[in-house]
Amino acid sequence: MADMPFGAVFVVLCDWRGKCIWASDGDLPIQVGELAWMQLPVKSQRESKLAFSQVVTLREERLLEVSDQQGALFRCWLWPLDCPETAACIMGLRLPRAIESLTARERRCLELLAKGTETKQIASKLDVSLSTVH
Repeated sequence: MADMPFGAVFVVLCDWRGKCIWASDGDLPIQVGELAWMQLPVKSQRESKLAFSQVVTLREERLLEVSDQQGALFRCWLWPLDCPETAACIMGLRLPRAIESLTARERRCLELLAKGTETKQIASKLDVSLSTVH
């Protein structure tokens, strides 16, 4: 997945055990029939398994960030599906490595900006000055 350009999006549909039953991109290392997290390092596998189990058992959406074997960073959204064969949809987006160097506050600002929140509102919401947001 590290070959994917920044901002590239992929979608994977999984059965109730987490096996891929369909993937949107032929370049993904995930093959139909494999567990969706097989190509991830151990830490990301654990996080992915936990998020997946919460999606299929609690029927709640989840958001997580994982790295692949090459260290590429991805933000993944998981949604439960109401289909007998398909339990969950995973949509992933490749993030630039530099995002890891941001502080939690900087990332929160970036998320609010991405949602279209005005800088004045961000400053108010985060209780910081407008110059700090800039």
